[in-house]
Amino acid sequence: MELLIGATAATVLGIIVGYVTILGARAFGIGVDCNQAQYKSHDHCVPRLGGIAVSAGFFSGGAVLSWLGNYQTDVFFVLSLSLMPALLIGLLEDFTQSVSTMIRLLVTMISAALAYWLLDVSLLSLGIDALDYLLLLHPAVGFGFMLVAVAGVSHAFNIIDGCNGLSSFIAMIVLSSLAAVAFQVDDTFVMCAATVGAASMFGFFVWNFPFGRLFMGDGGAYFTGMLIAVLSIMLVSRNPDVSPWFPMLLVMYPVWETVYSAYRRVVIQKISPGTADRLHLHNLVYFRVVPRVDVTTDLVRRQVLRSSTTSAHIWLLAIACAIPALLFWDESQSLMLCCGLFALSYVVLYRSLVRFRSVSLPLLRSKKASIEAPSEA
Repeated sequence: MELLIGATAATVLGIIVGYVTILGARAFGIGVDCNQAQYKSHDHCVPRLGGIAVSAGFFSGGAVLSWLGNYQTDVFFVLSLSLMPALLIGLLEDFTQSVSTMIRLLVTMISAALAYWLLDVSLLSLGIDALDYLLLLHPAVGFGFMLVAVAGVSHAFNIIDGCNGLSSFIAMIVLSSLAAVAFQVDDTFVMCAATVGAASMFGFFVWNFPFGRLFMGDGGAYFTGMLIAVLSIMLVSRNPDVSPWFPMLLVMYPVWETVYSAYRRVVIQKISPGTADRLHLHNLVYFRVVPRVDVTTDLVRRQVLRSSTTSAHIWLLAIACAIPALLFWDESQSLMLCCGLFALSYVVLYRSLVRFRSVSLPLLRSKKASIEAPSEA
Protein backbone atom coordinates (compact mmCIF):
# COMPACT_ATOMS: atom_id res chain seq x y z
CA MET A 1 0.00 0.00 0.00
CA GLU A 2 2.83 2.41 0.86
CA LEU A 3 4.46 1.75 -2.50
CA LEU A 4 1.19 2.40 -4.33
CA ILE A 5 0.73 5.71 -2.52
CA GLY A 6 4.33 6.74 -3.19
CA ALA A 7 4.05 5.87 -6.88
CA THR A 8 0.75 7.73 -7.14
CA ALA A 9 2.32 10.79 -5.52
CA ALA A 10 5.21 10.62 -8.00
CA THR A 11 2.84 10.48 -10.97
CA VAL A 12 0.55 13.24 -9.72
CA LEU A 13 3.44 15.55 -8.85
CA GLY A 14 5.04 14.81 -12.21
CA ILE A 15 1.83 15.80 -14.01
CA ILE A 16 1.30 18.94 -11.93
CA VAL A 17 4.91 20.13 -12.11
CA GLY A 18 4.96 19.33 -15.83
CA TYR A 19 1.90 21.53 -16.39
CA VAL A 20 3.34 24.39 -14.34
CA THR A 21 6.65 24.04 -16.19
CA ILE A 22 4.89 24.32 -19.55
CA LEU A 23 3.02 27.45 -18.47
CA GLY A 24 6.10 29.06 -16.91
CA ALA A 25 8.42 28.31 -19.82
CA ARG A 26 5.98 29.73 -22.34
CA ALA A 27 5.17 32.78 -20.22
CA PHE A 28 8.80 33.74 -19.67
CA GLY A 29 10.27 32.30 -22.84
CA ILE A 30 12.91 30.25 -21.03
CA GLY A 31 14.03 26.72 -21.83
CA VAL A 32 11.92 26.73 -24.99
CA ASP A 33 13.00 24.91 -28.15
CA CYS A 34 11.78 26.62 -31.32
CA ASN A 35 13.51 24.47 -33.95
CA GLN A 36 16.34 26.90 -34.60
CA ALA A 37 18.77 24.09 -35.44
CA GLN A 38 18.73 22.18 -38.71
CA TYR A 39 18.58 18.83 -36.96
CA LYS A 40 15.21 19.32 -35.24
CA SER A 41 12.21 17.37 -36.47
CA HIS A 42 9.55 19.66 -35.03
CA ASP A 43 8.35 23.04 -36.27
CA HIS A 44 6.85 24.63 -33.17
CA CYS A 45 8.07 26.03 -29.85
CA VAL A 46 8.05 23.54 -26.98
CA PRO A 47 9.62 23.71 -23.49
CA ARG A 48 12.52 21.28 -23.05
CA LEU A 49 12.46 21.31 -19.25
CA GLY A 50 10.92 17.91 -18.62
CA GLY A 51 13.75 17.13 -16.20
CA ILE A 52 12.04 19.37 -13.68
CA ALA A 53 8.86 17.30 -13.79
CA VAL A 54 10.64 13.94 -13.77
CA SER A 55 12.93 14.80 -10.84
CA ALA A 56 10.16 16.50 -8.85
CA GLY A 57 7.99 13.40 -9.21
CA PHE A 58 10.82 11.09 -8.15
CA PHE A 59 11.91 13.20 -5.17
CA SER A 60 8.35 13.68 -3.90
CA GLY A 61 7.40 10.03 -4.42
CA GLY A 62 10.52 8.89 -2.58
CA ALA A 63 9.82 11.32 0.25
CA VAL A 64 6.22 10.13 0.62
CA LEU A 65 7.29 6.48 0.52
CA SER A 66 10.01 7.04 3.11
CA TRP A 67 7.61 8.93 5.37
CA LEU A 68 4.86 6.30 5.17
CA GLY A 69 7.08 3.25 5.49
CA ASN A 70 9.94 4.80 7.43
CA TYR A 71 12.16 2.67 5.18
CA GLN A 72 15.73 3.67 4.28
CA THR A 73 14.95 7.37 4.17
CA ASP A 74 18.65 8.13 4.26
CA VAL A 75 19.29 5.94 1.19
CA PHE A 76 16.61 7.74 -0.83
CA PHE A 77 18.13 11.06 0.24
CA VAL A 78 21.67 10.03 -0.70
CA LEU A 79 20.51 8.57 -4.03
CA SER A 80 18.73 11.84 -4.82
CA LEU A 81 21.83 13.80 -3.83
CA SER A 82 24.05 11.76 -6.14
CA LEU A 83 21.69 12.42 -9.08
CA MET A 84 21.67 16.19 -8.60
CA PRO A 85 24.88 17.15 -10.49
CA ALA A 86 23.72 15.34 -13.65
CA LEU A 87 20.27 16.88 -13.36
CA LEU A 88 21.57 20.42 -12.81
CA ILE A 89 24.14 20.39 -15.62
CA GLY A 90 21.46 19.08 -17.96
CA LEU A 91 19.02 21.79 -16.91
CA LEU A 92 21.74 24.41 -17.36
CA GLU A 93 22.17 23.22 -20.94
CA ASP A 94 18.40 23.28 -21.43
CA PHE A 95 18.21 26.89 -20.24
CA THR A 96 21.33 28.23 -21.96
CA GLN A 97 22.15 25.85 -24.84
CA SER A 98 25.80 26.70 -24.22
CA VAL A 99 27.31 23.92 -22.07
CA SER A 100 29.90 21.84 -23.92
CA THR A 101 29.51 18.10 -24.29
CA MET A 102 32.77 17.48 -22.42
CA ILE A 103 31.64 19.47 -19.38
CA ARG A 104 28.34 17.61 -19.29
CA LEU A 105 30.17 14.29 -19.53
CA LEU A 106 32.50 15.22 -16.67
CA VAL A 107 29.63 16.33 -14.44
CA THR A 108 27.70 13.10 -15.03
CA MET A 109 30.86 11.29 -13.96
CA ILE A 110 30.83 13.37 -10.78
CA SER A 111 27.31 12.10 -10.15
CA ALA A 112 28.53 8.55 -10.70
CA ALA A 113 31.43 9.14 -8.28
CA LEU A 114 29.01 10.40 -5.63
CA ALA A 115 26.93 7.24 -6.01
CA TYR A 116 30.12 5.16 -5.69
CA TRP A 117 31.23 6.87 -2.49
CA LEU A 118 27.90 7.56 -0.80
CA LEU A 119 25.96 4.43 -1.77
CA ASP A 120 28.83 1.98 -2.21
CA VAL A 121 27.67 1.44 -5.80
CA SER A 122 30.42 -0.51 -7.52
CA LEU A 123 30.80 -3.07 -10.29
CA LEU A 124 32.13 -6.35 -8.90
CA SER A 125 31.32 -8.61 -11.83
CA LEU A 126 30.60 -8.39 -15.55
CA GLY A 127 29.81 -12.06 -16.03
CA ILE A 128 33.03 -12.66 -18.00
CA ASP A 129 35.95 -14.21 -16.12
CA ALA A 130 38.70 -12.18 -17.79
CA LEU A 131 36.94 -8.88 -17.17
CA ASP A 132 36.00 -9.87 -13.64
CA TYR A 133 39.69 -10.54 -12.95
CA LEU A 134 40.54 -7.02 -14.09
CA LEU A 135 37.82 -5.53 -11.87
CA LEU A 136 39.23 -7.35 -8.85
CA LEU A 137 42.86 -6.34 -9.52
CA HIS A 138 42.41 -2.94 -7.92
CA PRO A 139 39.43 -0.90 -6.70
CA ALA A 140 40.44 1.90 -9.09
CA VAL A 141 39.71 -0.36 -12.08
CA GLY A 142 36.17 -1.05 -10.95
CA PHE A 143 35.69 2.62 -10.05
CA GLY A 144 36.83 3.78 -13.49
CA PHE A 145 34.68 1.25 -15.29
CA MET A 146 31.69 2.25 -13.18
CA LEU A 147 32.19 5.95 -14.05
CA VAL A 148 32.27 5.20 -17.75
CA ALA A 149 29.29 2.84 -17.58
CA VAL A 150 27.04 5.19 -15.61
CA ALA A 151 27.96 8.28 -17.63
CA GLY A 152 27.59 6.26 -20.84
CA VAL A 153 24.06 5.10 -20.04
CA SER A 154 23.15 8.65 -19.04
CA HIS A 155 24.29 10.06 -22.37
CA ALA A 156 22.76 7.13 -24.26
CA PHE A 157 19.30 8.15 -23.05
CA ASN A 158 20.02 11.67 -24.24
CA ILE A 159 20.91 10.36 -27.70
CA ILE A 160 17.65 8.44 -28.14
CA ASP A 161 15.60 11.37 -26.85
CA GLY A 162 14.60 12.34 -30.37
CA CYS A 163 10.87 11.65 -30.72
CA ASN A 164 7.77 12.17 -28.60
CA GLY A 165 7.60 9.47 -25.94
CA LEU A 166 10.65 7.53 -27.14
CA SER A 167 13.13 7.75 -24.27
CA SER A 168 10.44 8.18 -21.59
CA PHE A 169 8.58 5.01 -22.60
CA ILE A 170 11.80 3.01 -22.81
CA ALA A 171 12.77 4.35 -19.37
CA MET A 172 9.43 3.16 -17.97
CA ILE A 173 9.99 -0.30 -19.46
CA VAL A 174 13.52 -0.51 -18.01
CA LEU A 175 12.58 0.77 -14.55
CA SER A 176 9.53 -1.49 -14.34
CA SER A 177 11.70 -4.48 -15.29
CA LEU A 178 14.27 -3.59 -12.64
CA ALA A 179 11.47 -3.33 -10.07
CA ALA A 180 10.07 -6.73 -11.11
CA VAL A 181 13.38 -8.55 -10.66
CA ALA A 182 14.16 -6.63 -7.46
CA PHE A 183 10.84 -7.91 -6.11
CA GLN A 184 11.83 -11.49 -6.97
CA VAL A 185 15.14 -11.22 -5.11
CA ASP A 186 13.57 -9.28 -2.21
CA ASP A 187 15.58 -6.08 -2.76
CA THR A 188 12.99 -3.70 -1.36
CA PHE A 189 14.89 -0.47 -1.87
CA VAL A 190 15.67 -1.01 -5.56
CA MET A 191 12.10 -2.19 -6.13
CA CYS A 192 10.66 0.92 -4.50
CA ALA A 193 13.07 3.37 -6.12
CA ALA A 194 12.56 1.87 -9.58
CA THR A 195 8.78 1.87 -9.17
CA VAL A 196 8.74 5.50 -8.06
CA GLY A 197 11.06 6.36 -10.95
CA ALA A 198 8.74 4.69 -13.46
CA ALA A 199 5.74 6.47 -11.91
CA SER A 200 7.40 9.89 -12.11
CA MET A 201 8.34 9.16 -15.72
CA PHE A 202 4.70 8.42 -16.48
CA GLY A 203 3.77 11.84 -15.06
CA PHE A 204 6.09 13.41 -17.63
CA PHE A 205 4.96 10.99 -20.36
CA VAL A 206 1.43 12.41 -20.14
CA TRP A 207 2.75 15.74 -21.49
CA ASN A 208 5.33 14.27 -23.84
CA PHE A 209 3.24 11.73 -25.77
CA PRO A 210 1.59 11.92 -28.19
CA PHE A 211 1.39 15.70 -28.61
CA GLY A 212 4.89 16.72 -27.49
CA ARG A 213 3.84 19.57 -25.22
CA LEU A 214 6.94 19.08 -23.04
CA PHE A 215 10.34 17.67 -23.98
CA MET A 216 12.59 15.77 -21.62
CA GLY A 217 15.65 17.87 -22.37
CA ASP A 218 19.20 17.13 -21.32
CA GLY A 219 18.28 17.46 -17.64
CA GLY A 220 15.58 14.82 -17.85
CA ALA A 221 17.64 12.47 -20.02
CA TYR A 222 20.73 12.66 -17.79
CA PHE A 223 18.66 12.25 -14.62
CA THR A 224 16.80 9.27 -16.05
CA GLY A 225 19.92 7.58 -17.40
CA MET A 226 21.76 8.10 -14.12
CA LEU A 227 18.86 6.69 -12.09
CA ILE A 228 18.64 3.59 -14.28
CA ALA A 229 22.40 3.01 -14.24
CA VAL A 230 22.78 3.43 -10.48
CA LEU A 231 19.80 1.23 -9.63
CA SER A 232 21.04 -1.42 -12.09
CA ILE A 233 24.46 -1.57 -10.44
CA MET A 234 22.89 -1.61 -6.98
CA LEU A 235 20.64 -4.51 -7.95
CA VAL A 236 23.49 -6.57 -9.40
CA SER A 237 26.05 -5.81 -6.68
CA ARG A 238 23.61 -6.47 -3.81
CA ASN A 239 22.13 -9.63 -5.34
CA PRO A 240 24.69 -12.07 -6.82
CA ASP A 241 21.92 -14.17 -8.37
CA VAL A 242 21.07 -11.33 -10.77
CA SER A 243 23.25 -11.45 -13.87
CA PRO A 244 25.05 -8.20 -14.79
CA TRP A 245 23.81 -8.83 -18.32
CA PHE A 246 20.19 -8.43 -17.17
CA PRO A 247 20.31 -4.61 -16.97
CA MET A 248 22.65 -4.60 -19.99
CA LEU A 249 19.99 -6.25 -22.15
CA LEU A 250 17.36 -3.85 -20.81
CA VAL A 251 19.34 -0.81 -22.01
CA MET A 252 20.77 -2.51 -25.10
CA TYR A 253 18.93 -0.26 -27.55
CA PRO A 254 20.19 3.13 -26.25
CA VAL A 255 23.67 1.76 -25.51
CA TRP A 256 24.08 0.09 -28.91
CA GLU A 257 22.67 3.17 -30.62
CA THR A 258 25.44 5.17 -28.96
CA VAL A 259 28.19 2.67 -29.82
CA TYR A 260 27.09 2.24 -33.42
CA SER A 261 26.72 6.01 -33.90
CA ALA A 262 30.31 6.51 -32.75
CA TYR A 263 31.47 3.74 -35.10
CA ARG A 264 29.79 5.09 -38.22
CA ARG A 265 30.98 8.64 -37.54
CA VAL A 266 34.59 7.68 -37.00
CA VAL A 267 34.99 4.73 -39.39
CA ILE A 268 32.48 5.47 -42.15
CA GLN A 269 32.04 9.24 -42.18
CA LYS A 270 35.55 10.10 -40.90
CA ILE A 271 34.24 12.77 -38.53
CA SER A 272 34.35 13.34 -34.80
CA PRO A 273 32.29 10.85 -32.74
CA GLY A 274 30.69 13.81 -30.97
CA THR A 275 29.39 15.39 -34.17
CA ALA A 276 25.62 15.64 -34.31
CA ASP A 277 23.70 14.17 -37.24
CA ARG A 278 20.30 13.01 -38.45
CA LEU A 279 21.33 9.42 -38.98
CA HIS A 280 20.19 7.74 -35.76
CA LEU A 281 17.80 4.83 -36.09
CA HIS A 282 14.80 6.90 -35.02
CA ASN A 283 15.66 9.47 -37.71
CA LEU A 284 15.74 6.78 -40.39
CA VAL A 285 12.37 5.46 -39.23
CA TYR A 286 11.01 9.03 -39.08
CA PHE A 287 12.11 9.94 -42.60
CA ARG A 288 11.84 6.61 -44.39
CA VAL A 289 9.05 4.60 -42.80
CA VAL A 290 6.59 6.87 -41.02
CA PRO A 291 5.77 9.27 -43.94
CA ARG A 292 3.68 6.46 -45.38
CA VAL A 293 1.16 6.89 -42.54
CA ASP A 294 0.73 10.70 -42.72
CA VAL A 295 -2.97 11.56 -42.67
CA THR A 296 -2.99 15.36 -42.36
CA THR A 297 -1.74 18.25 -44.46
CA ASP A 298 -1.13 20.56 -41.49
CA LEU A 299 2.66 20.79 -41.03
CA VAL A 300 2.75 20.91 -37.22
CA ARG A 301 0.14 18.18 -36.78
CA ARG A 302 1.89 16.04 -39.39
CA GLN A 303 5.24 16.34 -37.63
CA VAL A 304 3.71 15.58 -34.24
CA LEU A 305 2.00 12.51 -35.70
CA ARG A 306 5.17 11.33 -37.41
CA SER A 307 7.25 11.82 -34.26
CA SER A 308 4.84 9.88 -32.06
CA THR A 309 4.37 7.12 -34.63
CA THR A 310 8.14 6.76 -34.95
CA SER A 311 8.38 6.24 -31.19
CA ALA A 312 5.68 3.57 -31.28
CA HIS A 313 7.70 1.68 -33.90
CA ILE A 314 10.89 1.75 -31.85
CA TRP A 315 9.15 0.86 -28.58
CA LEU A 316 9.07 -2.65 -30.02
CA LEU A 317 12.86 -2.80 -29.68
CA ALA A 318 12.66 -2.05 -25.95
CA ILE A 319 9.91 -4.62 -25.47
CA ALA A 320 11.89 -7.19 -27.46
CA CYS A 321 14.79 -6.68 -25.05
CA ALA A 322 12.71 -6.59 -21.86
CA ILE A 323 10.90 -9.89 -22.43
CA PRO A 324 13.98 -12.16 -22.61
CA ALA A 325 15.68 -10.08 -19.91
CA LEU A 326 12.83 -10.83 -17.51
CA LEU A 327 12.77 -14.50 -18.53
CA PHE A 328 16.52 -15.08 -18.14
CA TRP A 329 17.50 -12.49 -15.53
CA ASP A 330 19.78 -14.97 -13.72
CA GLU A 331 21.25 -16.69 -16.80
CA SER A 332 24.28 -14.77 -18.11
CA GLN A 333 24.87 -16.97 -21.16
CA SER A 334 21.32 -16.57 -22.43
CA LEU A 335 21.38 -12.83 -21.80
CA MET A 336 24.71 -12.42 -23.60
CA LEU A 337 23.32 -14.33 -26.56
CA CYS A 338 20.27 -12.04 -26.63
CA CYS A 339 22.51 -8.95 -26.53
CA GLY A 340 24.49 -10.28 -29.47
CA LEU A 341 21.35 -11.07 -31.44
CA PHE A 342 20.00 -7.58 -30.79
CA ALA A 343 23.25 -5.94 -31.94
CA LEU A 344 23.21 -7.99 -35.14
CA SER A 345 19.52 -7.31 -35.76
CA TYR A 346 20.05 -3.58 -35.20
CA VAL A 347 22.85 -3.42 -37.79
CA VAL A 348 20.79 -5.35 -40.36
CA LEU A 349 17.76 -3.11 -39.75
CA TYR A 350 19.85 0.06 -39.85
CA ARG A 351 21.60 -0.85 -43.10
CA SER A 352 18.27 -1.84 -44.67
CA LEU A 353 16.80 1.56 -43.83
CA VAL A 354 19.88 3.38 -45.13
CA ARG A 355 19.49 1.61 -48.49
CA PHE A 356 15.75 2.20 -48.61
CA ARG A 357 15.45 5.07 -51.11
CA SER A 358 11.78 5.93 -51.32
CA VAL A 359 12.20 9.03 -49.14
CA SER A 360 15.00 11.59 -49.42
CA LEU A 361 17.64 11.58 -46.68
CA PRO A 362 21.40 12.27 -46.74
CA LEU A 363 23.20 8.94 -47.10
CA LEU A 364 26.23 7.70 -45.25
CA ARG A 365 28.40 7.88 -48.36
CA SER A 366 28.65 11.63 -47.76
CA LYS A 367 31.24 12.41 -45.12
CA LYS A 368 29.52 15.73 -44.51
CA ALA A 369 26.11 14.13 -44.06
CA SER A 370 23.78 16.39 -42.19
CA ILE A 371 24.09 16.48 -38.56
CA GLU A 372 22.46 14.96 -35.39
CA ALA A 373 19.27 13.62 -34.46
CA PRO A 374 16.94 15.92 -32.70
CA SER A 375 17.79 16.18 -29.05
CA GLU A 376 14.02 16.28 -28.65
CA ALA A 377 11.18 15.48 -30.90
